[in-house]
Amino acid sequence: MAHIRSTTAQSTIDQMRLWFAAYGLPEEVISDNGRQFISQEFTDFLKQNGVKQTLVPPYHPSSNGAAERTVQILKRALRKHAEKMRRGGKKRSLKHQLANCLFQFRNTPHSVTGVTPLELFLKRKALTKLSILLPNMEEHIQNQQGRQQRQHDKSHVKLRELSPRDSVNVRNTRGGMEK
Repeated sequence: MAHIRSTTAQSTIDQMRLWFAAYGLPEEVISDNGRQFISQEFTDFLKQNGVKQTLVPPYHPSSNGAAERTVQILKRALRKHAEKMRRGGKKRSLKHQLANCLFQFRNTPHSVTGVTPLELFLKRKALTKLSILLPNMEEHIQNQQGRQQRQHDKSHVKLRELSPRDSVNVRNTRGGMEK
C-alpha cells in the first residue's frame, strides 16, 4: 500500500521501483486499464524488468475477485472505524485508520491457507500486541532442552582423563591368560 498524490505513469513507476527494491521483482503485475498502466512508459518499465503485465477490465469484479474482496473488507472496516469515531472515539487520520485496518487484515489467518497473508508474504510470523503477551514457544523449548541437558550431564559419569605412561588396572573378563 502506498499513498500516491499523482496517478501519472512516472509516479506509479517511482512507487513500484521502491517496492521492487524492498521485495524483489514480481513475476506478474495485474492492473486495470488506467492511463498510467497502459502508457508506453509503464509497459516499457515492466518489460525492462522482465515483469509480465495482465490488464483486466475495470469495474469487472469477477476478473479480479481477490482484490475486490479485499477492497470490500477494508471499506467495511473503515466504516466501522468511522462509526466508532462518531461515537466519541479518538480522532485519527485516514492514513492511520487505513494502516490499522491493513495491519489487522494482514495478520488474520486466511480460512483456506490457515496462515496470515503477512506470513505467506514474509515467510515468518509478524509480531503483534497479542503475540507479545503470549509466551515465546521457541524460547520455552530451548530453555526446557537446556534444563534437560544440564540434568543429564549431572547424572552422567565423567570420564577420567589419562595421559601416556599413567598406570592403570585392567580386568580380564574373557577368562584367558594375561600376558
